[in-house]
Amino acid sequence: MINFSKNLPYKYLFYLGIPVVLIFLSLGYWQFTSYLEVQDRNRVDTHSELPKKTLISEIPSRDIYESIQIQQDLIFVKSWLLRSRVNNGSSGYHLITSYKDNENNQILINKGWIPLSSTLDDVGNESNETYIGILLEYDIKPSIGQDDIKNSDYLFRIEKDFLSNEINAELPPLYRNRAKFSETDEQFILPEPLSEPIVEQLVKRRTAETY
Repeated sequence: MINFSKNLPYKYLFYLGIPVVLIFLSLGYWQFTSYLEVQDRNRVDTHSELPKKTLISEIPSRDIYESIQIQQDLIFVKSWLLRSRVNNGSSGYHLITSYKDNENNQILINKGWIPLSSTLDDVGNESNETYIGILLEYDIKPSIGQDDIKNSDYLFRIEKDFLSNEINAELPPLYRNRAKFSETDEQFILPEPLSEPIVEQLVKRRTAETY
């Protein structure tokens, strides 16, 4: 085997090295996006402002990392599964859902982590009565990386232009990260590894926390 490798022309070794380089680039991109996610999570955890009641038509006038509360009737548009999300060492997805109001104003919500075995058929499309979360910027498509696929149920990133084209409507400049719903300020929704049938665990948190 060693002699065979020595006899290979250099160009073949170069071609064999390309997949290895691409794998390392992909791993590096995954680590970088994971780092950014942790940074955003830290900003969310340290955010101390009480959420401001907001209509989704008012989101364009809100600031990044601002904590807001939306309590209005929303119409389901479409959901996706955001790939390569890890929760306590377990692989899974983030459930990304688009809603609109009666005036066709759009909102995009990251509803949290679900396990790798989940499909969109396993999760409900209904809108909760109240959403509380923090506003974040969309992802930027890198020059190197997997492209999102049109009409697919899966995403590699939360990219505004791509998702706007998918729903044939303009999304607001910021999207909602995580989601809270309840009649009170004491219950915070945090999707956990789901059993059969699907159950969303409600975890007690302070109102000021928006993870």
